Amino acid sequence: MTKSIADIIILNMSILNTRDFFIKFSPLIIAMFIYVINF
Repeated sequence: MTKSIADIIILNMSILNTRDFFIKFSPLIIAMFIYVINF
């Protein structure tokens, strides 16, 4: 039970970190995404 709670907390933290990452790097990610589509 404790392990699953810890996993949920870690998952939530990684989701928050991912959201912050996308907010900071979204222009770069969008540019790479467009580049991959055009490529």
